[in-house]
Amino acid sequence: TPSPLGQHGRLIGEAAGRYFYQTIASFGGSYDDGAGNLRLNTPENVKAVEFMREAVKQGLSSESVFAGNFEEEEAFKQGKAGAFPTGFFIAVRYLNPLKSLSGKEYKNVDEAVIAGAIKLAPFVAPEGGKAGCALDLFGFVVPRTAKNVEGAKAYINWVMDKKNMVDWIVNAGGGFPTSISMRTEATFQTELYKQSQAVAEASNCKPWYGSLRRIPEAQEDHHQRHLPI
Repeated sequence: TPSPLGQHGRLIGEAAGRYFYQTIASFGGSYDDGAGNLRLNTPENVKAVEFMREAVKQGLSSESVFAGNFEEEEAFKQGKAGAFPTGFFIAVRYLNPLKSLSGKEYKNVDEAVIAGAIKLAPFVAPEGGKAGCALDLFGFVVPRTAKNVEGAKAYINWVMDKKNMVDWIVNAGGGFPTSISMRTEATFQTELYKQSQAVAEASNCKPWYGSLRRIPEAQEDHHQRHLPI
């Protein structure tokens, strides 16, 4: 990565919660020891790295994956890459418009999925394993220095109303509902959400950072340690 900051101003190490984690988790690995300490040198992680290296060696990885930032999205959007690991939020928010491998253009992911031009699928995993899946959770926090605590509580209660919660997930959250009871709502019955649910059920979804507390530092440290690989 040429710069410590991505094009969106975020620190390096973004892949720690995306491709790297999905691969490592698929091979049964993780970044931590379960007690808040970073631990990368495990047999499972080594096998995952070997898999990533072999994918590059065989020409299965688009050159865009080495560009840093979010360039791998561009290769997929332009129909130059057949698949890439990403989150639901990224797919819904940033893969618009996009081309299929046949060259047909679609205005958004929903349209492409309905047409059968693209499909959501679990990440690869070794035989007998379960696909890795990074789970990002959003929550609300009222700081101790907040001036309007009652207003914050009122907003949280408002969001917790089922209709408002659906709107928040789709718009502000831009994601997939982790609550199973919410998945029965009409909004989440489209082909895109149905495929997303199937992928989630077939995957081992959990936060990539595990027991780690200093998450931004872990991202950067993980990135630096993986540079020589």
